[in-house]
Amino acid sequence: MVAVGRRRTVGTNLARPGADEVVQRAVAEGHRIGNHTFTHTVSLGDTDDPDVFDAEVERTQDLLGELAPDRLFRPYCNSGVIDHRVLRR
Repeated sequence: MVAVGRRRTVGTNLARPGADEVVQRAVAEGHRIGNHTFTHTVSLGDTDDPDVFDAEVERTQDLLGELAPDRLFRPYCNSGVIDHRVLRR
């Protein structure tokens, strides 16, 4: 998910044609862009599957590319649970 002003865009929406223009506009207006997962359906604090991080986080980061050079990330975790499963990356 990507925060754009007061809106947030899940990575799946970012993959749609033209969606990157919204993010480019936000960057041009001085907003910093952060990553919050691709589908927002898998709680990273509830899975031991090492492939989930790449599927949810890296996939979105690949779409963002240079629009998010700081690689800001807030994990989607069950009730805010952030443990070794999230922090190992």
